[in-house]
Amino acid sequence: MEHIGLKIKTLCKEKNITVQELSNKLGKTRQNVYKDFGRNNFTNKTLQKYADVIGVDVVSILGDNPPHNTTLNENLTIQELKDENARLKGQIEAKDQIIAELMGKHFVGKFIRPLVWKKNTEAEA
Repeated sequence: MEHIGLKIKTLCKEKNITVQELSNKLGKTRQNVYKDFGRNNFTNKTLQKYADVIGVDVVSILGDNPPHNTTLNENLTIQELKDENARLKGQIEAKDQIIAELMGKHFVGKFIRPLVWKKNTEAEA
């Protein structure tokens, strides 16, 4: 798997696009473009900008890199989304358990307690 920043750099060389041209078209400084060459995480928006300037599609940049390292919309990686999903599932299970316990207490309060009270009053009579 090739590093995404290096893949962008390689594609630029193949297309004879200089760092200066790239930085001008992206509205970035040359220094920031060089920093990007060292990165492996990009937002979809940034990847698309690079792809447009280089004249390729995003898949060409990602190559055989699985998108698990690619950052999504609000800077959340897929792993972070999976972690958040697991956390939310845990919260739902905990709430379901609390609801079940409360429903059980409601049943006890509504049906069993009156029966116990009825038996006690009959026994006293």
